[in-house]
Order: sequence, then C-alpha cells, then structure tokens
Amino acid sequence: MTKQNTNDNTEELKVPEFNATKDETNLFSDENIPPSNWWKAEKVGDQVSGEVVDIFDKPSTDIKYPDQKVFVLKQASGELINVGIKKTSDYLMSRTSRVVVGDTFGLKFEKEIPATTKGFNPAKSLVPYHRAKLANK
Repeated sequence: MTKQNTNDNTEELKVPEFNATKDETNLFSDENIPPSNWWKAEKVGDQVSGEVVDIFDKPSTDIKYPDQKVFVLKQASGELINVGIKKTSDYLMSRTSRVVVGDTFGLKFEKEIPATTKGFNPAKSLVPYHRAKLANK
C-alpha cells in the first residue's frame, strides 16, 4: 500500500494488485496453519535456549495440569519460543527465580524418571541453564 499526494493536498491510498496463485487464494488450507511456538521435550537430550524477552504466569485451564511459569525465548533466528515450566516443581522454580528479561536461559531434557504410579508416563527430568545478562560497561 502506498500513499500518493493529490492536487487538493489530501492523501490517496493506492492498493497494490494481488496476484494470487491457486494455493494462495485459500487461506483455510492445511499449509497455512502456523506451527506451535511452544517447546516440547520429546526425547532425552532435547534442549532449548535463547535470550529471555518475557516471563509470565499461565494459569491452568484444566485441573489435571498445574499452572506454569512461561519464559519467552528469542532464538538466534529471531523466532520466539514459549517454554513452560510447571509451578509445582520446587526444583525448577527455585533455580529459575533469578532469571530476568535479557538473560540467556535454557532447559535440557536430561533423563526419564520411572513413574511411581502404575499406568502413568515417566517423569521428564529437566535441567535449567542460566547466564545473567552482562552489565553495560
């Protein structure tokens, strides 16, 4: 969209022509569904890290799942990834309490811990990594 001055000192907006291919005309196709921006630890060794750009609390919408503390991490590519940590984990809450916006933060899926209740999935042991932002010199 470009602005063009007219003789009466008003601005007229010119809309560029849209040259759509067949695939671009249907917004509601599967190829136009954006991928999730939530990190999920799926196998031992998975990890995520980046610069913290936001931290917020996410209340649970399902009684089966606890509230989360969410770190929004900016990747080197500029992509933003949400990393949720359950607030019921004293280990993770105590080790992430000093993380602030601007720091570098990461999580690594270290190992699976066998379930104590028959029929349940194993727990995922996540280890946090944190490097504070260097102060301006």
